[in-house]
Amino acid sequence: QAQDVLGEGNDLCNLGEVHMRRNKLDEAEASFLNAAALHRQAQDVLGEGNDLCNLGKVHMQRNRLDEAEAAFLSAAALHRQAQDVLGEGYDLLNLGEVHMRRDKLNEAEASFLNAAALHRQGKSVLGEGNDLCNLGKVHMRRGKLDEAEASFLSAAALHREAKSVLGEGNDLCNLGEVHMRRDKLDEAEASFLNAAALHRQAQDILGEGHDLLNLGEVHMRRDKLDEAEAAFLSAAALHRQAQDILGEGHDLLNLGKVHMRRDKLNEAEAAFLSAAALHRQGKSVLGEGNDLCNLGEVHMQRGKLDEAEASFLNAAALHRQAQDILGEGNDLCNLGK
Repeated sequence: QAQDVLGEGNDLCNLGEVHMRRNKLDEAEASFLNAAALHRQAQDVLGEGNDLCNLGKVHMQRNRLDEAEAAFLSAAALHRQAQDVLGEGYDLLNLGEVHMRRDKLNEAEASFLNAAALHRQGKSVLGEGNDLCNLGKVHMRRGKLDEAEASFLSAAALHREAKSVLGEGNDLCNLGEVHMRRDKLDEAEASFLNAAALHRQAQDILGEGHDLLNLGEVHMRRDKLDEAEAAFLSAAALHRQAQDILGEGHDLLNLGKVHMRRDKLNEAEAAFLSAAALHRQGKSVLGEGNDLCNLGEVHMQRGKLDEAEASFLNAAALHRQAQDILGEGNDLCNLGK
């Protein structure tokens, strides 16, 4: 009897993973909850830990950060109890991603370092690659480009060793962002194109959307506005398909910037407002701050100074909340104009 319950729990967990890959989030959540109940009934600590980790990922995709954090913490406790080093490593990796979304960089860094230590201990090349990739993102947010580049290169080497097309695609995308920050546009473009090819191969809609968004930014920097617009529209379509609110918000923000360059103020305003609504829905303080800053620039160009001032003040408050010093500086600079 216990064996039947255990088997059914495993089947439901696997089913949930299939639903996740198809972006059927409701079905995935139901499967993981049922699996966790069955594993608990069969006293399978390890199985329940896996179910809760997966449940946390569903919450993450829906931007339910409190529920995600609770799920990952519960999963980590269960995996620790079962002495599953690799499982606990993945839970901490996911927990770090929750901290990143909340702009808690110190907590995120600590989670990723702990995860990497566990994965190294458990000899999981794939796991450690994922941890180092995320650690690189923390360095990026802090403007530590050398440390970021080193992390992404190490991650790519580990992912290649583990034959993880998806992982390597993520690393190359992030490496491209480092090149962008250094104004190395050729290297950036090459990284993003390679990343997109890998993500397409891995059928990762979300990843490919992100690569195209970045590619569009390279085109923008080169004043190739047609190519940029096409890239942002493709990215938005992919992010919408993957139900990624934040991704689509970033795409629309950038699309608005293309319209600005072409002096299409109505289209720009509409894009920035749509982006702000999506970022607000996805609880991205940083994203909404960027949208409002750009909206302020539209108002400036129209000579609507009161509306511009309000936008820049709101943007500055949001950027302050997100600990984005550069963003807040830009808002205050615009306010001074």
